Amino acid sequence: MKRNMYFILFVLFILSACQPSPTGQGQAATAEQVNTPPPPPTASPSPTQTPEGLKLIFNSQFPEYNTDFTKYSIVNLNNFISGEVLSQERKYVETNNIFTSEVTPPTEISTMEDRLYSQNNNFSVTAKTILVQNSTRGLYTDNANVRPIKIISFYPFFDLDLFDKMGLDEAIEYNETTKKLGLSKEYYIQSQKTRFWIVSWAYANPDNTVTIGHTFINRNIYSSDQEAAKKNQRDLKFMPGFKHTKITYVGNPFDDFTNGWVFLDRLWKIYPDLKPDENLASEWIKTRQMPGELGGDLFTYQTSITYW
Repeated sequence: MKRNMYFILFVLFILSACQPSPTGQGQAATAEQVNTPPPPPTASPSPTQTPEGLKLIFNSQFPEYNTDFTKYSIVNLNNFISGEVLSQERKYVETNNIFTSEVTPPTEISTMEDRLYSQNNNFSVTAKTILVQNSTRGLYTDNANVRPIKIISFYPFFDLDLFDKMGLDEAIEYNETTKKLGLSKEYYIQSQKTRFWIVSWAYANPDNTVTIGHTFINRNIYSSDQEAAKKNQRDLKFMPGFKHTKITYVGNPFDDFTNGWVFLDRLWKIYPDLKPDENLASEWIKTRQMPGELGGDLFTYQTSITYW
């Protein structure tokens, strides 16, 4: 169902804590099959070598406002496109049971498109998202262990060089609150460290293998969706989006910079290899087997809020 997106006001006293809010190639290997019950899916046994300098903290707990952010690994664009992140995630999936033996791959995959509008209608976006379904009624709703998509970790995304390239100075200069309060660029830069996040997730394939994916999010948008799910006493259904079928930018440097969908859309234009390949997405939909090559891409966040 459709929902409104509320843009977060720039407030000095909560700036650093409350911020708004996805290449290596993943290759799944066939795991040994057994009869009942099936073993948990496994990942590729041959991950690429990980360059030194980054040791990921794997934390699948959603970062609430009062969260200790030192318990999460900050990643930059080079960490992602170099394969550092994916390589360590493969090793993690190989040595940890991301899924239990209860996991049940979907019997069908379809797509969903829903248009999201900002409260004052100065921005809209439609994302085409992956929707996994199972013919057994209520199966995914009643038992989280059965669901074939599971979050591995959350990473704050912070890259000053990239932010400068994406117009950080213009965003700061445009923001009237920043200018009136006389905030330094250094202070504003610190506030960006909890604005954008990458969500790492695992998908259980029908052949009992695991493919890793990544979604770029605006943390506050994700947080508001989580709150809506809690109020309904449900779990948010996480749906990876592989394209923006329609998007209108906000129209000013500050809001365009801080808007997660706009930021990613511009990032896709600068680094087209980060955008999920539509042919591979179509293959995933048709076969229910997620191609490993999608592991090096950044999916967009869903524009529909639905529940398991």
